[in-house]
Amino acid sequence: MSSVVLDEVMASKSPGLSLGDFESIVDELAALERRKAEMLEAARRVISTVLTAPTVAQQLWQGLARVPSQEVHSEREQVERTFRSLVDAAAECEQLLPVATKIAGEPLPGSDRVSAVRAELTQFVDMILSRWTSLEDLEQLIVDTIELPEWVTKGPNPPGVGIPQHWIDDVDDDPFRPLPDAP
Repeated sequence: MSSVVLDEVMASKSPGLSLGDFESIVDELAALERRKAEMLEAARRVISTVLTAPTVAQQLWQGLARVPSQEVHSEREQVERTFRSLVDAAAECEQLLPVATKIAGEPLPGSDRVSAVRAELTQFVDMILSRWTSLEDLEQLIVDTIELPEWVTKGPNPPGVGIPQHWIDDVDDDPFRPLPDAP
């Protein structure tokens, strides 16, 4: 049967609609299905990323502790924007979850943890930013929140790790004198 005949049959049964109209609708539905799949994949990636945000924030904070505190303090506004962007991303993800769940027909993996992650992240960022107003505040905050390796806090240093013990023992001596010969 040719498309002309089909068009004539369609016109007689459904005035104003042709076979081409139905083919166009089928194509649009297929495009919508592809977009739906793309949206769900994007939502899964966003959820996965948001679930790592507290770890990212902790790593960022630990990394900042390794930078001279004067430099970090001079960039406080940028640091705040960066931390707030993590919190904002978690909040936006949380707001989009109902839509993603409706599209998927079920909750997406990890979506049940997004609210808790947002709350944890908000608490961490608020704790840092609320206590940090001056350079001294920043330095105390770093001391209070950064965990040092055990070998730093327990001392004396194990052989081959950190500062040589004789540097600690001989603090009053000339630091530029030749080291004693090894036994």
